[in-house]
Amino acid sequence: MKEKKYTPDGYLIVSEMDTCPLWEKDTIPCRCGWNNLCFFCRFTDFRTEKTIRRAEEMPRGEPLHSVCRNEKNRKSASDT
Repeated sequence: MKEKKYTPDGYLIVSEMDTCPLWEKDTIPCRCGWNNLCFFCRFTDFRTEKTIRRAEEMPRGEPLHSVCRNEKNRKSASDT
């Protein structure tokens, strides 16, 4: 089982291929149809300018990661 990683403020770090039971689709339409991949969820910032620039600088084949901003996925102080 893969260990979950979090930002210093408790937000879950997700891969573009992660799926989530709390998934909520973004308002931006997708040609590939909706699925539960975190890349398409409105709580992640995969399509921000900063993330797009970072992805363009990464070697091909490297997985892209982002932060899930869904408060239900956030690690609370009592979870540590």
